[in-house]
Amino acid sequence: MRNNEVIIYSQESCMNCIQLKAWLKRHSIQFIEKDINIKSNFDELHSLGHNAVPLTSIYKPITNETIEILGFNKSKLKETLNITES
Repeated sequence: MRNNEVIIYSQESCMNCIQLKAWLKRHSIQFIEKDINIKSNFDELHSLGHNAVPLTSIYKPITNETIEILGFNKSKLKETLNITES
């Protein structure tokens, strides 16, 4: 079974981006970070129909779907990534 592919569109000065990445690391979720200060990453974010960060794009190979979560939405992230917190 393949793991989910997680991509984070972010920028260095974004506090929600920093918190999101730290939260994912605490839960041992591997992710690819795309800094939108790099034009190609910004263009990619824009092509997805977004212009704000953080944006988390999660590809789920089991269902062959991509889920996009704008902002640092813990409840949606937990649901999508099947994370349980005590």
